[in-house]
Amino acid sequence: MGAKAALKTTNITDPRPMLERSEEKGRFKLYQSDVSMLMARYRSNVALAALAGEKRVNFGAVYENAVAQELAAANVPLHYFHSSRVGEVDFIAETDAGDVVPVEVKSGKDYKRHVALNNLMKNREYAIEYAYVLSEGNVSAEEREGGTVHYLPLYMLPAIARDFHGSNLKGEVFAPPTW
Repeated sequence: MGAKAALKTTNITDPRPMLERSEEKGRFKLYQSDVSMLMARYRSNVALAALAGEKRVNFGAVYENAVAQELAAANVPLHYFHSSRVGEVDFIAETDAGDVVPVEVKSGKDYKRHVALNNLMKNREYAIEYAYVLSEGNVSAEEREGGTVHYLPLYMLPAIARDFHGSNLKGEVFAPPTW
């Protein structure tokens, strides 16, 4: 057993139920198992600017790493989807009901722009009815060709993760700790 310093996210070739059957074992992305470890890899002036929330910093990698970390902590298998025909979708999860749910992570003001997610959802062969986009934006939903895209603030990830297959958060109520 290793130090678990990295989180392996495996590409799938077919975003339909039983995602594990289409894993490409040799095609994967690695995330740091802790966002603090990721931040420590940046030059100190960039890390300090990020911690200060400066707008000049691109938070995309940080947010995506945070989502990978939270999904892994909830015991959700980490998958993504990439194909030359569709593009790349950050995460793909499966619910206990057998739905496949894409999850995109966006930073910046263009969080409603997601070509790969639109391409994936409009492919009727995959029958994806809804997807999530996590960002700094507010809660909203939009009908797209193929289904509904739910826009949620990043902090709401645990609320959706509990519905994913494998999650250890089922039925839990999120409450602040009592110290």
